[in-house]
Amino acid sequence: MKRFSEWSLRTKLSLLVACASSAGLVAAFGAIAANEIRTFAPRARENLISQAASIGFHASTSLVFGDDEDAAYTLEALGLSRDIVAAALYTAEGTVFARYRRGTAPDSFIPDHPAEDGCRFLGRHMAVYQAVMHEGERVGTVYLLSDLGGVYTLLVRYLQVAAILILAGIVVALIASTFLSRIISAPIYSLVNVAENVTRRKDYTLRAEKRANDQIGVLIDAFNEMLARILERDNELQRTQSELEVRVRQRTSELEAINRSLSEEVDARRTVEAQLIVARDRAESANRAKSTFLANMSHDLRTPLTAVIGYSELLEETARDQGLTQYVEDLRRIQVAANHLLTLLSDLLDLSRIEVGRMELQAETIDLPRFMREFEATSRPLCDINRNRFTVVCAPDARTIFTDRTRLRQVLYNLVSNAAKFTKRGDVRLEIDRVNSEQPESLRFAVRDTGIGMTPEQMSRIFEPFVQAEPTTALTYGGSGLGLAICKRCCELMGGSITVVSTPGQGTTFTVLLPRQVLHTEPAGGLEGHGLKAQGEGTSP
Repeated sequence: MKRFSEWSLRTKLSLLVACASSAGLVAAFGAIAANEIRTFAPRARENLISQAASIGFHASTSLVFGDDEDAAYTLEALGLSRDIVAAALYTAEGTVFARYRRGTAPDSFIPDHPAEDGCRFLGRHMAVYQAVMHEGERVGTVYLLSDLGGVYTLLVRYLQVAAILILAGIVVALIASTFLSRIISAPIYSLVNVAENVTRRKDYTLRAEKRANDQIGVLIDAFNEMLARILERDNELQRTQSELEVRVRQRTSELEAINRSLSEEVDARRTVEAQLIVARDRAESANRAKSTFLANMSHDLRTPLTAVIGYSELLEETARDQGLTQYVEDLRRIQVAANHLLTLLSDLLDLSRIEVGRMELQAETIDLPRFMREFEATSRPLCDINRNRFTVVCAPDARTIFTDRTRLRQVLYNLVSNAAKFTKRGDVRLEIDRVNSEQPESLRFAVRDTGIGMTPEQMSRIFEPFVQAEPTTALTYGGSGLGLAICKRCCELMGGSITVVSTPGQGTTFTVLLPRQVLHTEPAGGLEGHGLKAQGEGTSP
């Protein structure tokens, strides 16, 4: 039997075309089948878990209030799903609260007690147990049993159809390759015969016959032209050999000069890169030293300021008791100035902590309606100063959020304080709602006012530290220019963002977007990462 290298060109072409076509078909259908098999179990598990989560969400109230009729009605909705053969709701104590069976499904499909939470395959069935939560507490368990027989049957039919299509494609590829190989190989055989005669007889007058204007026809034209110019090329080669040697020497010298020039340029570039790296390292070191100095300085100044506030309050109380009312106003001014300076140092300390990466989140599950009531009570006096109307609107579906309570209050307090400061006899409104299109699910906090507003140029720099929208703002309204910078960095630390929309003379809207459950944090303008600490168990809202 001949080796493959000894086979004729026509046979090789036929075999290669057929193999390539067949391999493409097999690979395509194999990839599709492998993907279907690989993704079948995860898709089925994900769909079943989603159904369990939906049933648990709708049945949580029924479990809390003991409404078994409503729970049974919720389970009856599973009749619309062809795969679910059995379902049950268990109480927190593990007893059956409500059950559902499709058709003649046996009672054994519904266990008397729930198993551990999770998803598991049971032969031709898949079962899932999932906790039912209500306001952060487990009130029961939902159980679903899905029949996978229909899916297996559909998968087997798909594989059978794929096999038939692959075999048909292989047969068609063999027929087409045989026909095409003859068309391609015929002019090549003719060219080979002419080349053999020229080599054997040394007769350069022979010419190959051109049958088409394709690439092989171009090859035949080139071959015939080559035969006509072989003698001429031999003479030309001899004459130009010496010229080529001279040109090669010249070109070699030029390349050596270019190589030396490139080497010098590379060395210079490396030197500049090394200098830039040194400069960058120095700048980063200086920035870290600056942030550390600010943090230490702010901390050291807070202690005497706290003492000044305490002593001024004590002196004010003593002056009132002794009837020295002429000193009360001066002592109040001391307290106001000291509190203002203490607030500025606190902002400066927070900003420096964020920049050096020392601020950590203390994450916990927050009851938003209660949190908003407390926040409204503490923030309303800010709006009363300029006789503004303060309104807080919390959407019914925005119930909880898992994040840092202190940083959330700090961000909202700064935004409401700014809105109240730049609005007189107007409206300040805080709105909270869900943003379902975000991944992960997020909550939106919008602070709207009807104050003086800002221009696009002013909005472009309000989040920079120590910068205010207008240079005269500090003289007219006060402030240090740190509040919004801290708000931006705190939002980034909590995994969210802050944006602003404003129209001069009509008002401003600050929008804070935060994930409902903060899982990790990214550096918020600092040189190092930040940490996340959970308070108790953090559950997804």
